[in-house]
Amino acid sequence: MALCFRGFLEVPEDDLYRFALASDDGSKLWLAGELVVDNDGLHGTVERQGAIALAQGLHPFELWWFNHTGDVALQLRWARP
Repeated sequence: MALCFRGFLEVPEDDLYRFALASDDGSKLWLAGELVVDNDGLHGTVERQGAIALAQGLHPFELWWFNHTGDVALQLRWARP
């Protein structure tokens, strides 16, 4: 099974934003065309983190996720430092 989510993230103000992506199996998060979190591969639920400076406004995102076998998990969190 594989999914691709596309949309826009509305950022309230200019700042450095942290992203945490947990998945079983692989996942990747791009913001404004930049790979921010790479959690690819065959594995149980694992969380990887990344950060990016973003200006206030809308930013395109793309989240890819796949599951090979076993458990299914996908969670995305974001926050300012």
